[in-house]
Amino acid sequence: TLRRTALRDGEVARMSSSELQQVDVGTWFNIRYPHLARTVFAAARVSTLAEVLEVFGGSCRALYVEIKCDLDDAHAHAAEVVRAVRAHALVDRVVVESFTLDALREVKRLAPEIRTAALFERRLARPFPSRRRIIARAVACGADELALHFSLVSPWLVRAAMDTGLRTLVWTVDDPSWMKRAADLRLHALITNHPAVMRAAPSGGPLTD
Repeated sequence: TLRRTALRDGEVARMSSSELQQVDVGTWFNIRYPHLARTVFAAARVSTLAEVLEVFGGSCRALYVEIKCDLDDAHAHAAEVVRAVRAHALVDRVVVESFTLDALREVKRLAPEIRTAALFERRLARPFPSRRRIIARAVACGADELALHFSLVSPWLVRAAMDTGLRTLVWTVDDPSWMKRAADLRLHALITNHPAVMRAAPSGGPLTD
């Protein structure tokens, strides 16, 4: 919904792209973090994928694009993302991730050269798949990477993923102690809300990439 970041009612799935681009998604930040508030933030609007790829595609080492969709929309959304990534010549930098693994399977069918990451929810989600089932599902959809909620991470799972050819990234971690753990486990990447804080933390070694 739009409640958290737009301070209004509305479901994103029921709105068109043009409607979403009229929504104020910056004022909430000024209200929640008054010490960081800026007038310009109130003018922030929802960007299209094409706009994001245009702005960040040339400067990012890797750009993760998440497809949020129902099973019924998986193929259509996958096709749109593939078109956008190819149009911006970013097939070697974009990684498409999703909880809807059929969307990743379709991305791979349309564009085998685009890397994908299979997302798996926190341990509290039900039904909760076994660790072996997590690996099997990721492999079945052709994923290149395993994107785990931090509560799912274990040495066994990371090692099993690596043995299967899957690189592992973890979301969303803001505790700097994760930097050392990531290096110890040979994780591929960490997803965080505070990259500057995490980069400043001692890691004991680099991540795998």
